Parts: sequence; structure tokens; C-alpha cells
Amino acid sequence: MWGLLAAFGFTARAATPNPKSGSTEQTVTVQASTSPIYRSIAQTYHVQGFTDLEGLRFTLNASGPHRKIERHWEWWPGTGEVAYSGKDPNGQLLQDHYFRHRLLVGNAVLHQTIDRMFTSDTCWITFPFQLVWDKNLRFRSLGHKPLPIPPGKADCLEVTSTGGAYAPGDVFQLYYDPKDFLIKQWAVKRASQPDAVEAYSWSEPSNVGPVLMSLDYQGSGERRVWISDIFVKFKGSDWQSVEKLAIQLD
Repeated sequence: MWGLLAAFGFTARAATPNPKSGSTEQTVTVQASTSPIYRSIAQTYHVQGFTDLEGLRFTLNASGPHRKIERHWEWWPGTGEVAYSGKDPNGQLLQDHYFRHRLLVGNAVLHQTIDRMFTSDTCWITFPFQLVWDKNLRFRSLGHKPLPIPPGKADCLEVTSTGGAYAPGDVFQLYYDPKDFLIKQWAVKRASQPDAVEAYSWSEPSNVGPVLMSLDYQGSGERRVWISDIFVKFKGSDWQSVEKLAIQLD
């Protein structure tokens, strides 16, 4: 699991952000036969609703046999503003506040380090959206395959990065249900560690404001990643707990 977290953050390349939004602007070519798959997955998780979110707060938690991680984030997608709170490798409190398109302003080394962690942590909850956001991804359908964490089978879409937020050659294999395009599991292979593959099962998605997100990922053994303490902010409103918001919707 820690190798997977590193693949998403500690050694990942930072994307070139759009100064207006903090997002990336890149180019893509995809095979026509597979492009509907990645769009269908993104739409299943309500990618179109993400623009309604003005702000998102959450905590990423990860546990394994010998280590635990807890990182707190506040993200304003429209402006690229990010606030972080967590602990450094020595257990001391570490905080940062920056704009993704202004990483070189102020403590550049700290901002860039934290932003790599941000890329890592948001990847878990936004990867279905990245399928249409990140124009440096290439897609290949691998057909119906055994799940990396048995038992069972599912359709598999292989996603390969050519740069941008993820290092060139990073490979993400998404195992999804062709009936509803929900991701059941994924397996990730880092270009720098081609023999190391880590797989996680995805939980059923939850309503996070206008979008769907999987919030719990179970690896082999004791390895687990989960998202907690989620708050959303819509334009003109205060921060709302996702749990309380779900009760209101019911």
C-alpha cells in the first residue's frame, strides 16, 4: 500500500496547473472503440456534478502492518487553493496553505512536497473523474478478466499515463461492472517499479454532494485506505457534513 501511496504522491510528478482553475490542460488521443468506456465510468460517478462543488474537506486515512497515515485537506477546485494539516515523518505537526498554480511563491519546497501528497490523496476519490479531466491518459480494453483480489471476474480497462499528474508509464487497471460501470477493484503498477503491482477493492460509492465517490479501499491483509470527515461547500452556502446532507436528502 505504501508503494501505491508513493506512486500517487511522494514520487509523482506534479501536473502543470491552469492558472485560472488549478486544473491541467493536456492533449489526448484515444481509440474510438474504448473511449465510451472511460466516459461511461466518469459519468457513472457523476463527473458533471463536480462543478457544483465550491469546496471539499476530507481526511485520508491509511493503515498497514507497520504504519498509519492521517492527512487533512481543504480544497477549492475552482481556484486551486489547498490547505493541509498532518504529521511529518518525525510525528511533528505539518501545515501548509497554497495555490496549485503558484507553487513557487513562498516556501516552494514545502508547497511542491505537499502538492505531490495532494495529488496522491485526491487520486483515490477523483480517479473516475480524471478519466475525462486528464488528457494525458491512454486507454485499452482488456476484456473480461479475473479480479486481482479473488474471487470473481470483471471487465478491465487499462489506463496508462503519458505524463502530467502521474509519471509516464504508470498503469492503472480498472476492473468494472459492464452493467453499471462501477469500479470493483483496481491494480496499479508504477513505471519505476514494474514488478510491483498493488490491488485494492473499491467500496460501493457514496453520495458526496452532487457526485459519487468510493470512500473505502481494502487491499490484501491489513492494508486499507479510507476517506472520513467529509464536508462540502456549494456556492453561497456554508460547509455541510456529507453525513448530515445525506440525512436531509432522505
